[in-house]
Amino acid sequence: MLRIVLALLIAIGIPGIFLLLIYFLDFYATRTFHLVVLCFLWGAIGALGLSYLINTYVSISLLIELRWDYILLYIAFAPVAEEIFKAVPLFFVSRHPKFTYFVDGAIYGFASGIGFSIVESFLYIFLYPHLAIAMATVRGISTCLMHGTTSALVGAAVGRFRSWRRARWRSMVIVGWVGAVLIHTLFNVVAVAIPSAAWGMLGAAFIGLGGLAATTLYIFLGLDEQHQWLAESLDQKMVDLVKADLTAEEQEWLAEMLDREAGITVAEVRASQAYDAIDDILEPIAAQFPHKAELMKRIVLQRAQVGIKRRILEKTVNPMAIKLLTEEIARLEENTRQLRKEAGPRAIAYLSCVYNRADEEVGVCFEDMLTNTESP
Repeated sequence: MLRIVLALLIAIGIPGIFLLLIYFLDFYATRTFHLVVLCFLWGAIGALGLSYLINTYVSISLLIELRWDYILLYIAFAPVAEEIFKAVPLFFVSRHPKFTYFVDGAIYGFASGIGFSIVESFLYIFLYPHLAIAMATVRGISTCLMHGTTSALVGAAVGRFRSWRRARWRSMVIVGWVGAVLIHTLFNVVAVAIPSAAWGMLGAAFIGLGGLAATTLYIFLGLDEQHQWLAESLDQKMVDLVKADLTAEEQEWLAEMLDREAGITVAEVRASQAYDAIDDILEPIAAQFPHKAELMKRIVLQRAQVGIKRRILEKTVNPMAIKLLTEEIARLEENTRQLRKEAGPRAIAYLSCVYNRADEEVGVCFEDMLTNTESP
């Protein structure tokens, strides 16, 4: 009994850690937790259940009737059915207003695949209890990662080409799905068809870990592209001014323009372009006024999300996607205005001090805040 419990914990723990790793890679936080959970649960219950029914009562019956080799179940029938069912939630979450880009799609797809693989591992543990711990460990770094990778590929295709016209979008999603099926098939060939069990496990682990590395790299490339978008989120004249060392008159004019047109400040634009360093910038605030620091971080994060969504909106031709993005941008901008009011003028002034003046240091800006008010 202890062996089974330990194996179940391993079956959850290893892929769960990889899922958390992928989840927290998106530091712009364009994905949402409840959609990740939804995709995970679908993979664990819906996709696995439907795949079991198809594989057991359709595929196997067909193989028996046609007298084909049973191995075709693993290298032909199962990959097709499983990749179809794992991808189902991606088409629903892609319609959600908070679904932004292919980084989101990759994370949601990975969650669906990991959910599928964890419950599948449970089934194998109870079928082969004498091999439970070894099986849970090997599957955690091979089969689970393969399922996550293939679903992430489909999710990335759904998100990457979401803004295209429907016919082209469908074509590219099919290309992504075919790629997922081929990877799944290759994995099963290596894991099942290689005579040596040791070499088969080694090859399967190589594909699984390689898939994780590829998914991670793809997400980083997406984040880098989004970072570039933030620098281009305003018209070129404003971008040149934001990047330059502004005179007092230019700062005043630009702040007025941005405030009037979008409800933001120059400092928030600059901060969103360097969001990966925001914790260092806010460190003095967080030490003494953690609530204010959290509000300021949320302001900058939402500013970054608006910049990303505006760039995607420029590329979008699908009317439904345009409507959803427009509504989400308006919601984020209103939230940002409310957060700025809650944070107060001293907090916004701190951001302005840090990002608008090249000769200022964080410590100087913080001291200035403390001398001008008792609470930022």
